[in-house]
Amino acid sequence: MIRIIAVGRLKQEYTLLQGEYLKKIKGLGRVELIEVRDERDILKYLKKGKTYVCDERGRMLDSQEFSELLKEDVNFVIGGPEGFSFDIPGEKIAFSRMTFSHQLFRIMLLEQIYRGLCILHSHPYPK
Repeated sequence: MIRIIAVGRLKQEYTLLQGEYLKKIKGLGRVELIEVRDERDILKYLKKGKTYVCDERGRMLDSQEFSELLKEDVNFVIGGPEGFSFDIPGEKIAFSRMTFSHQLFRIMLLEQIYRGLCILHSHPYPK
């Protein structure tokens, strides 16, 4: 099970992309998407499996390394517009040293989950 816990609701312009990636992922793995209003609620939703906190100061991974994270139950945590005001337990990972909007990052995370599952299942990634 791949669980994404994100602070805030996704804006309308991103929901179509999110739906497309969730549809693509469906045949390869199971993703649960949880939106919380307050970052303190994140802790209620951390379930079994390893937790990865998406943070530009985290460890950077290539696509192959990222795909390895998806072999077991995993929680990915995305902060709100201001990031996190307290430490979330888990390993920090980054896609870049740049800062992205939490809205856009959710789509980027879904794309990498799809890519990673394609790698694990030896499924060709459509370009």
